[in-house]
Amino acid sequence: MLSTSEKLKMLLASGLTTVEVARETDITQATISRIATGKHAEPRERSVRAIDALYTKVCAQLLVVADLASQGDTTCCGHNESVTSSGHAQALGNDAAKDDGP
Repeated sequence: MLSTSEKLKMLLASGLTTVEVARETDITQATISRIATGKHAEPRERSVRAIDALYTKVCAQLLVVADLASQGDTTCCGHNESVTSSGHAQALGNDAAKDDGP
């Protein structure tokens, strides 16, 4: 089982930035950075749950991307862009910004 820090590192490796992860999880960017670097070895339970939820969401999206790519599809989830892991993670982050209400 992956640690919270490992999940966070994988989210960042997928193309999300610490700012995007912070926005998606409602955790400060500074805390995200500390968790990712291991300086915050035991994050709060709320942070652990939020990072787990985002990790699960991104993994599910990446599985869709991989499945579509294996079928020869070149677009994903309504995004008119090439299907790539990092491209989809970026689109996922952009969708989150669009979902924020006034």
